[in-house]
Amino acid sequence: MNSRDVTLDDANQRTRWSGVPYAAIDLREEPGAVEVEILEPDKRRQKLKPRTRADFKVGDNVSFVDRDQQTHFGRVVRLNAKTATLECDSGTWRVAFGSLQQVVDI
Repeated sequence: MNSRDVTLDDANQRTRWSGVPYAAIDLREEPGAVEVEILEPDKRRQKLKPRTRADFKVGDNVSFVDRDQQTHFGRVVRLNAKTATLECDSGTWRVAFGSLQQVVDI
C-alpha cells in the first residue's frame, strides 16, 4: 500500500498488479464475491538493495525517467563504473544504475 496506489496479489492465479489506484478498487461485499484480505506490508522486506553494475549486462533492455519526468527506453551498450551507457531512440544516455529499470518484453 502506497500513498496513491496499491499492489494486488491474486493467490488463485498467481499474478501481481502494481500501481492500481485506490479509486479502482471496489470492496463491497456481494453474494458469491471473492474474499478479499488486506495485508500490511512487512517493513523489513521493503528495503531493496540499490541496483549495481552486477544487475545489468550489455544488451539488456532498460527504461529510466529523465529530469523532465520523461520515460526513455533503450538498450545497454556499455557498463561503466557508476553508470550505464544506453542507446535510445532519442540518442545516447549515461544513466546511474540506481535509476534504471529492467524491461521485460512479453
